[in-house]
This record gives sequence, C-alpha cells and structure tokens, in this order.
Amino acid sequence: MKPKNECKFAFINRGICLKNLKKFNEAIQNYDEAITLSQGADVEDIYYFKGNCLLELNKFEEAILLYDQAIEL
Repeated sequence: MKPKNECKFAFINRGICLKNLKKFNEAIQNYDEAITLSQGADVEDIYYFKGNCLLELNKFEEAILLYDQAIEL
C-alpha cells in the first residue's frame, strides 16, 4: 500500500489533468480526496486548485472562501 502522501499527490495530479480537460466536477472530487488524505496538513495548494475549478463553474463565493482559507494557512 502506498503512503498517504504519495496517494495525495496522485489525486492532486489527476485533478490537475481533469481540470485541463475541463472536467471541473471530477477534478473537485479528486482534490477533495487529496484534502482528506492530507488530514488538514499542507492543503493550501489543493484549496487553490479546487477554488480555480469552482471559479470555472461560476461558483464565485465558494471559490473565494477556499482562496481565503489557503491564504490563512
């Protein structure tokens, strides 16, 4: 079994690929999985990536909240 950190990066990378394919909802699911595996540690970049997907889906308030969380960490 892979260490959680390696799996986390796999979900992040898959999320980035899905975002580039404009599959924003699927990307968000992968970012959520990465956040879960992170257990609250080092999630700033993931919040940023997820916020970008929400922005593409015109979910501006949700995106801003994630950007604010990333800044606070």
